[in-house]
Amino acid sequence: YNPDPTPTPTPTPTPSGKVSHTVVRGETLGGIIRGYGYTGNKLFGDSGLAQRVADENSIKWRGLIYPNTTIVIDKSLFSQY
Repeated sequence: YNPDPTPTPTPTPTPSGKVSHTVVRGETLGGIIRGYGYTGNKLFGDSGLAQRVADENSIKWRGLIYPNTTIVIDKSLFSQY
């Protein structure tokens, strides 16, 4: 029994390969990025993809995102990391 199931959000497409994602409780930035298909090994670190996504969304600390926050992920960046 799961008293508080986490719903699976539906991504909202935006121009140029970008997707808009609304954070739900329990998600991490890395998990969200992987959920959109990133399979590379440069996700974390000061020059990793998660930091780039955090910077582009004015997230001060990539390890701290809040539910109901909408972030934009530019999937065209995946090939650079």
